[in-house]
Amino acid sequence: MLAFEKEGRLLGYIVGQIEPAPPGLLPEWVGVVLELNVDAHARENRVGRDLLIALREWFAGRGIRQVAARIIGHSAVEQAFWRSQGSTDWMAWLWLKS
Repeated sequence: MLAFEKEGRLLGYIVGQIEPAPPGLLPEWVGVVLELNVDAHARENRVGRDLLIALREWFAGRGIRQVAARIIGHSAVEQAFWRSQGSTDWMAWLWLKS
């Protein structure tokens, strides 16, 4: 977890981990952004972008060059942020109720 703080105020944080890729896909390991949260008043300060850059550097230091983010499919704000960072669609998850 990485956090961005200014004058004692938490402006955002990002949580990521290294996971095995789905079976049969390369590379074998990917960095996954589990959560990215930015204070609404800090968005214009590029806090989210800076946190993502720092996490990608952390992944790169461990040999991980591919990064995936799990987001809510219908969240226009999240989708816009990730697309502005160069993300493209990769996989879709569908849930079955039991």
